[in-house]
Amino acid sequence: MSGKEENNAEITVVHEKAVFSFSNDKMEGHIIFSAPKDGGNELSADEVKKIIEDSELSFGLDEEFIEQISEGPRRYEEQYTIATGAKPIHGENGKIEYFFNAAKKTLAPKVNEDGTVDFRNLDLIEMIDEGKAVAKLVEPTAGTPGTDIFGNSIPPQAGKPPPKLPKGKNTVVSDDGTTLLAERSGQIVQSGSSISISEILEIKQDVDNSTGNVDFNGSVVVNGNILQGFRVAAVGNIEVKGIIEGAEVVCEGNLVAAKGILGMNTSSIKVSGSVSARSIQDADMEVGGDIASTGIMHSDVRCNGRIELSGKGVLVGGTVFCKEAITANILGSPLGTQTDIKTGLEPKLYEKYKELVAEFQAIKKQAEDLAKELAVLGKPENINDLPEFKKKSYIKTLYEAKAVQDKYAAKRAEVLKVRTELEEFKHSGKISALGAVHPGVNLQIGNAVMSVRDELPKCRFTNDEGRVKIAYMF
Repeated sequence: MSGKEENNAEITVVHEKAVFSFSNDKMEGHIIFSAPKDGGNELSADEVKKIIEDSELSFGLDEEFIEQISEGPRRYEEQYTIATGAKPIHGENGKIEYFFNAAKKTLAPKVNEDGTVDFRNLDLIEMIDEGKAVAKLVEPTAGTPGTDIFGNSIPPQAGKPPPKLPKGKNTVVSDDGTTLLAERSGQIVQSGSSISISEILEIKQDVDNSTGNVDFNGSVVVNGNILQGFRVAAVGNIEVKGIIEGAEVVCEGNLVAAKGILGMNTSSIKVSGSVSARSIQDADMEVGGDIASTGIMHSDVRCNGRIELSGKGVLVGGTVFCKEAITANILGSPLGTQTDIKTGLEPKLYEKYKELVAEFQAIKKQAEDLAKELAVLGKPENINDLPEFKKKSYIKTLYEAKAVQDKYAAKRAEVLKVRTELEEFKHSGKISALGAVHPGVNLQIGNAVMSVRDELPKCRFTNDEGRVKIAYMF
């Protein structure tokens, strides 16, 4: 092509354009401008407004912003949001409203300014009068509809119905089915998913020969001590204003021992709820909730919640097994006392796992012994060629080996299933020492283990991919 032909080439003029678009959910409207080229014209304010008007937007227009971009200046190839819909407000789920402190009671004592710990004023007992409301149902709400940018209504998601009223012993549901009422005066006791009203038995002295064992279908308050060899069992809470001394205690609610638990290696403490005790020594304890104390010494403790040791906060000797976190000041002692601490494991499930592993090992050994027997007998080319007594022995051993192999496979699957369930808890386990950790302390957090050989300062232990991780707290 000659130079003259090039000069005569036709030039295409491109005018400014505006393209309207909207999001998939029709909750946002957008406009993008493309620049004019080779002397093309810009869109006038009226032309921009006409494009937006033709888009059929009818809700959520940003009139002030539209006026601004219509008048210019405008940035090209940039998406402007010119309309926004209103999202629906989903309904609230129905719920239960309680007329008492229904929050989980940790039974953690108050730490005074001088560092002492108050185990007396824990507000454990919450009373109610007959006929008063314990809880009521709050119905779900329907929600508020939304509107998209084209004016279409968006229905909200209605709230879910409330759960059933937690009716327990000595409570009754109102005629209209919306309120749980106290059928008698007494103490409010939460147990699992139900709320009961419990009678209170007050023992004004020690539990000893003068009272005998106590087994009460309610809550018990002991103004003195529970002495060695005696038993106190209650469906509700137990509050002991003295000491539990080598006694047996069974409690379906919470337990408070204001002056502590001295197990004397003879006590058995089983509590479905939480425990608050000034100190715990030489005791065997199984606790469904949390434990709050100033120290646990030389005890065998299985706790399905958390353990908080305040004040002196010493954990030394024995075995402490806790599903969740353990916080203490001192772990172990300068004397190197063996102290086994396990967390990040569900105690009962872990005991079941150990039993299954022992059973599995026994079956495995049985299978190996039968395999050796078969090897000694040798595999015949034709079993019918064997003498009759050898034939019977071989067939009997063969059948036994097959049965044991089946048991081996089934037990192995059971072990793996429980181990997988245990894995779920390993990251919930944490051990915090706010003072020091002494040699002789053995830690297990889920599947991670560690023995402390040198004294460690203030630190926290967690499970990091099967290894115990130490984070120092300076």
